Amino acid sequence: MTNYGYTGPEYFRPLGIAVGRDGALWFANDNSIGRITTAGLVTIHVGTGFLGAGEIAAGSDGALWFTNNNAGNGTLIGRITTAGKFTTYTVAGIRGPFGITAGPDGAVWFVITNGGYSGTIGRITTTVTPEISTIAPRSGAVEAMVTITGHNLSGATQVAFNGTPATIVSDTATKIVVTVPAGATKGHITVTTRAGTATSKGGFGIS
Repeated sequence: MTNYGYTGPEYFRPLGIAVGRDGALWFANDNSIGRITTAGLVTIHVGTGFLGAGEIAAGSDGALWFTNNNAGNGTLIGRITTAGKFTTYTVAGIRGPFGITAGPDGAVWFVITNGGYSGTIGRITTTVTPEISTIAPRSGAVEAMVTITGHNLSGATQVAFNGTPATIVSDTATKIVVTVPAGATKGHITVTTRAGTATSKGGFGIS
């Protein structure tokens, strides 16, 4: 077994580390975000959006998402693409987010340790997170046509009625048409894409 230690002034209290879609390792470096290849080549990204960057995770959208633990100005969550472009997201009254991870729904989830919402869980959608807005009609018989509208629905791999898979008739980014499957029972409708799974806010009734 061979071990290597990478040290130098470019490493400033690194904490979280995650594998990016580009095959490199990305790490939260307190006042910057670092990238290191498996060959040891390091790139450091700096900017005003890095305020105590702590944990980092790869999102379903291909970017890296990180928490800012010392965000006195309300800056909570940062996003950096593998090309180095970063964006920050703020919510007034919330400070001290820490652990962060990509959820099975295509969103990013994090814990909040300080501020007005201390002791809670945060969720932020990404550009690919599927979301269900409406279902029409809200009830129907087996083989009835149901229209599901929302966002990022294209390429759905499965639509299910309370766990029972349905036949997809048509599928676009904002609308899916399905038929109520045999054996379906009253409950939520879910839409699964490669990015994650969306669940309807209300249930669907079987008549």
